[in-house]
Amino acid sequence: MSTSPITSVAAKSFLATIMTKAGLVSAEDLKSSADRADRTGKRLWETLLDDRVITEDQMAEALARYLHLPCVRLASTTIGKEVAGRIPEDVALKHTCVPVKLEGDALPGKSKGKAMLLVAMVDPTDLGALQAIEFSTGIKIRPAVSTRTEIADAIGRSYSPDQWLQRFLASIPEDVDSMRVEGLDPDAEDASGTGKTKIASTVKLVNLLLQRAIESGASDLHIEPSVNELRVRLRRDGMLTDMMQLPKWLLDSVVSRLKILAKLNIAERRRPQDGRLKVEAGGREVDQIGRASCRERV
Repeated sequence: MSTSPITSVAAKSFLATIMTKAGLVSAEDLKSSADRADRTGKRLWETLLDDRVITEDQMAEALARYLHLPCVRLASTTIGKEVAGRIPEDVALKHTCVPVKLEGDALPGKSKGKAMLLVAMVDPTDLGALQAIEFSTGIKIRPAVSTRTEIADAIGRSYSPDQWLQRFLASIPEDVDSMRVEGLDPDAEDASGTGKTKIASTVKLVNLLLQRAIESGASDLHIEPSVNELRVRLRRDGMLTDMMQLPKWLLDSVVSRLKILAKLNIAERRRPQDGRLKVEAGGREVDQIGRASCRERV
């Protein structure tokens, strides 16, 4: 099945019309970006963003408003494996899109019929891309809008989670690695038998959670698994606030690392456990985290 490239006249004119109506692009800038798109083979939205004519947020908000489509914040959205598997990775990369959720009769336990897949795209005006995505999934697509950065990050989290975690941790300041827990061998590893790379990643991630909790003056750090994600929240002045959301597959390694730090029994998963840990971070000792409580649901 052949698809029209996003640099086709129809796609470019529709996107250009919306950006112009929104007052985001001048005729001169639009012509310059369109000419460069033709020369380089890039898509118009790519050259508009690369030339910094408009920002990613401006483009997403304008498309969502003029096309009456939802604008999805993928940074706070967890995409399940079943949903991610609906669009092959090469298709997601080619069309800069990512599946968000199944709707209608596509939900488990429902008969097939009005199945629909919500898909976040940078440019939902690209009819060729929509046709290609529908062809690859076999179900109807309901387009939504998101930014290039959030889609690229969501693709990494959904299709290559280990690589995504490495990139995420690489952006963390090096001083996070200097955190020390009293009475624990710095080279201590969990009992799961996983590779050293995964262990090092988990250690750095847990160090980050503890350090941010300390810096914010939180009294409690909550690691809460839900159906699709791992929710991290802080309690400050009696109020719980969200800190970040992590992929659900990190649950076992994060919990195991925290158990090691608090000197809890890693094998015990049914009964609540209490432990203690004393952390040295940023050149000072912190004992406010004194009590660690673990209650797992299995």
